[in-house]
Amino acid sequence: PYPEPDDLVVLWTVDQVRVDRSRTVDHPDVRTLQAQVPELSLAGFAGTRPTLTGFGDPEVLLGVRVTDGLIDLMGLEPVLGRDLRAADDVDGGPRVTVISHAFWVDRLARDPDVLGETITLNGEEWEIVGVAPAGFDYPNASQLWLPLRHAVEGCGHGCRIMNAVGRITPGVTIEQVQARLDAVSQGIAEEFPNAHRDEGFAVESMLGNQVASVRTALW
Repeated sequence: PYPEPDDLVVLWTVDQVRVDRSRTVDHPDVRTLQAQVPELSLAGFAGTRPTLTGFGDPEVLLGVRVTDGLIDLMGLEPVLGRDLRAADDVDGGPRVTVISHAFWVDRLARDPDVLGETITLNGEEWEIVGVAPAGFDYPNASQLWLPLRHAVEGCGHGCRIMNAVGRITPGVTIEQVQARLDAVSQGIAEEFPNAHRDEGFAVESMLGNQVASVRTALW
């Protein structure tokens, strides 16, 4: 349910020796591909389950930590405020969050002045900077989005903790993006052989990936 859905893709790490692919990528991969594959807007994300307090009994929420905002990537706009951005994803960066529309309605009574307010997650205050559009909960019924605030030291190349989604520039084909990924992955493997030897990336339509498990049965 996104604008120009055919341009949305998922990205995989591929072991070219075992002909095996993993759903996960590492943080340096995401930043390198963003810089060297201009035909592809990319974001990495990982699930998180923070505990919300201050609204009665503590509650574990479904959340996502992201390198870059997923709302913008999907071609949507927040109802209020802004999406998360790469500048938020720095070690020791701001504790900011985008909340889901349902959270805004159910917990905060559609407060129009919610921006700048804070919620307590795992005992820490997080500032609300945006409210997602109604119905947006990618991935996995998420209730809020937080910046990864990634510390490269201790989790750099080879520390695969994220999934990756992207949007191809209009007019560019998946085959063209794949060719660019092949060239970039070769450079990454040569520069960081201990972490990326014999590895590459594969890109696939998000829609095709979503329906892969049921395509045969439906046919």
